[in-house]
Amino acid sequence: MSTSTDLASIKEVQRKARQGDFGVWRKDYTRQYRQVLERIYEEIREEIRPYLNIPEESITCLKGCPHCCAQFVSVPVSHAVLITDYLYASEKAMSHFLRGYDDWLRAVEDNPQAAAVLSSLEEYTASAAAVKHYPQELCAAYHAIDIPCAFLDRGQCSIHAVRPIVCAAYFSVSPPDYCRADSDTLASILAISPSQANLRKLAELTDPRLSLHQESLPKLVYKLLTTGLPEVILEVERLFNSQG
Repeated sequence: MSTSTDLASIKEVQRKARQGDFGVWRKDYTRQYRQVLERIYEEIREEIRPYLNIPEESITCLKGCPHCCAQFVSVPVSHAVLITDYLYASEKAMSHFLRGYDDWLRAVEDNPQAAAVLSSLEEYTASAAAVKHYPQELCAAYHAIDIPCAFLDRGQCSIHAVRPIVCAAYFSVSPPDYCRADSDTLASILAISPSQANLRKLAELTDPRLSLHQESLPKLVYKLLTTGLPEVILEVERLFNSQG
């Protein structure tokens, strides 16, 4: 599919997304979701702050350091909706994502190992009724292939304001080069777990199934942009019904 076709399809999906009662609901939903998300980001910042003053475990993540941005990341539909609306509001971010998605998809499809590892990881997102943890060896194998995130823009996250929670909660306390995919030294990575209360608030904003069902970040956002949320909701419903 060409970029021009992508944009034409996306603009039509965007127009429908803003129409009528559904458009009113979506606008209100993303506003409330972002408010809770900001509280989660602040919660994570508060948890991280003590590490700024510990010499032996000081955070080494700096703006523009993209070494961690080759990890496999999945997001729930509920969060991906916010990201798509963020892209709707930013022509620059949208254009970059479409180019980045083409590059990301080509890098996966042109590398049989990458395609196989991604397919294996996606099996853990396809079963929405039960939350599963990705095998560490698969995550490590994907990271080692070193395919940049489709949202990276010259080493920086183009959706930083609405980035996935897992990205906000993930940080390193070892030298940045240890986070490189080709590093022989394991990085010391820590992650903050948001409070269950705030996660519950996110889930309560919409159908809980949309918070449970996760897919690969770039693929899910692209799907929402080009087919629309109603179609994705039907797909999730069919999945849950088939598992019932």
